[in-house]
Amino acid sequence: MATPTVYGPGRRRPLAAMLTCVSIVLASAAFAAGPRPGPQEAPPRNPPPVSTPEPERAPGPDAFTALDRNADGLLSREEAAADAALVLRFDQADRDDDGLLTAEEFAAMDDQPPLP
Repeated sequence: MATPTVYGPGRRRPLAAMLTCVSIVLASAAFAAGPRPGPQEAPPRNPPPVSTPEPERAPGPDAFTALDRNADGLLSREEAAADAALVLRFDQADRDDDGLLTAEEFAAMDDQPPLP
């Protein structure tokens, strides 16, 4: 019969084998439990800007020129249809009731109270 190898006082090889088995069992149990939830993602420091609706077109030479598609210096109802706010105020702005807005009539819309 073979004598067990002794590594130091009172220690034997089977003790090392038993510790290895215990380590494997514990590692298997941890693996079987599944992944641990990680830290939650922090919200972004600078959230994206909230889109705001485009402001109502302000009367002025640039707006008048942009709406005057045929460049005749007058805005017809068809040309005014490109601006919903202008459509609502067209009759109020057309002071001479000719069905056309001049640049002066268009600019004078600033002085008129908004429609209810």
